Amino acid sequence: MKLKTYAAIAVFAVMSAGGQAYAQSTIDESLQASAVRDAEAALKALKDGNYTQAATRLEFAAQNANQLKIRNISSRLSSKAPRIDASDIKFALAGSSTLSFDAFQAINNAAETTYTDDKGRTVKVRIFSDEDAIKAFESASADTAMLQKAGVETATMAGATAIKRRGDNGELSVLMMSEADHALIEIEGESEESVMELVEKLEK
Repeated sequence: MKLKTYAAIAVFAVMSAGGQAYAQSTIDESLQASAVRDAEAALKALKDGNYTQAATRLEFAAQNANQLKIRNISSRLSSKAPRIDASDIKFALAGSSTLSFDAFQAINNAAETTYTDDKGRTVKVRIFSDEDAIKAFESASADTAMLQKAGVETATMAGATAIKRRGDNGELSVLMMSEADHALIEIEGESEESVMELVEKLEK
């Protein structure tokens, strides 16, 4: 009887995983199709001399392409750290917990997800692909005097520059550049251990 129960649970788990993968694939295909339609419509509007329409449709295409980019990054993060649920990622106007500069207060083109590690500690993961935020990060990471004044430090993580902010009660927030993706990944946790555990997985 127990064997039948375990088998049923195993089958359900496989079907659930397959269903999530199918849903993810369907969403990606829909976003890609929308991006293509908008790009084609923008090109037609340009040829017709309707530049306002062309700009609008190009913006729509860029938004969908950006969502595809972030979803792709989140899927790869999930493959390295299974506690990150790529299907649970939420797109929103988000701020950085690492840097409090103006460019990081409300970042467009952002996504966020939260998970709990094996010790019950909450970890937040954010992905930013906003071009202004990326440029601000590159500028800030090169100005060590300004960072020291702001109470943050620099480090090298996953082969690239990262900026770290520590909290008064052991919290840690890390903002790192993913050069291959041309995007920023931020990890915020209740403890340094919980954050660095995820960083180490991503570095591998």
